[in-house]
Formats: sequence, structure tokens, C-alpha cells
Amino acid sequence: MLPEHVTLRVVVPFNSRSHAWVSFDGKDRKQLASGDALVCSMAPWPVPTACQVDATSDFLRSIQDGLHWNLRRTQAFDGPRDP
Repeated sequence: MLPEHVTLRVVVPFNSRSHAWVSFDGKDRKQLASGDALVCSMAPWPVPTACQVDATSDFLRSIQDGLHWNLRRTQAFDGPRDP
């Protein structure tokens, strides 16, 4: 969910080496080609929500937690591979 004043735009770069994919609720996957954009903004009929801190802080924390922006998750080591 976005604060009412935020419009989020994610663009596939023109020099991208491959396409990107987007899906909503895990259904109907759509391909995005170079130069395509996904734009998210406030719906005409907003849903009231309760905030833990404030709308912007909660939004940024949820984006970081969900998409792992600015984080490098430790990958599991599954042991040496046999040749």
C-alpha cells in the first residue's frame, strides 16, 4: 500500500539484457520489455488503514522488508559439490 501522495514507477531499462515479469497476487504473469513501466498510485476508492508509525515510514519499511532493498540476504551453503 502506498501513501496517498506517492506514485511508484518501476521501469525496465532500455539497455536491459532481458525482460522483466510482473504478477499480482501470484496470478496472470505479464512480461515487461525494455522501456516498459509499472506505475502504482492511489486508487480512486482508498482503503482506510492503521499505521504503526506513520504512512510513509510504514510504507518504506514494508517495501524494504518485502523486496529486500539495500540488503544482501545470506545464502545457505549446501556443501561441496562432487566433480
